[in-house]
Amino acid sequence: MIIISFLVGTIFGIYLVTLSQKIALKKRQNSIEVIYKEIIDNIVNVRFSKRINSYVYLSYKEYEIIYTINKKTVNLFIGDECKFTSTDISEKVSTELISVIESNWYTKIHQDVVNIGGNVYSISFIQEQTNKAANELQKELQNVIGELFTKPVEDIEPEIDVPTIDDILDKINQVGYNNLTQEEVDFLKNNSK
Repeated sequence: MIIISFLVGTIFGIYLVTLSQKIALKKRQNSIEVIYKEIIDNIVNVRFSKRINSYVYLSYKEYEIIYTINKKTVNLFIGDECKFTSTDISEKVSTELISVIESNWYTKIHQDVVNIGGNVYSISFIQEQTNKAANELQKELQNVIGELFTKPVEDIEPEIDVPTIDDILDKINQVGYNNLTQEEVDFLKNNSK
């Protein structure tokens, strides 16, 4: 009788532990689903950022939302840390969010894209990168122009190549006096004793 009681007690204990784990998991799933449902309910406040290959980047409040097209998953990040994944919620909520994302940004995700070297980018991403590069180039150009106008004139090296007497004499030895330019002849006359 003691053995039967022990076995019944052990089985009941295992059942309670398993049940409490299932309840805890369901509570966690429900709390994560609340966030995903909030995103669905406030989809007008979600902003499309870009598409790079099979990843679509959106933002909502403090979350960066990354929708993986080929895996049909939606992950929520804060900074570099993945806080939640759609594999942690019910398939119904996950499917609904993906449907809402696809319907709201279908054109940006699937049509307003370019393929560069086998990589797919949204046009908005290309524009963002182009603007960033243009801004950096503009800043660099402003720095160069600023340096030109802040240097004293005597610090600026002339770019005119003025020949020396030795250069002109070498030229005479190579091609003769008659092949000198008028400027070179004048230079020799002005600089001779």
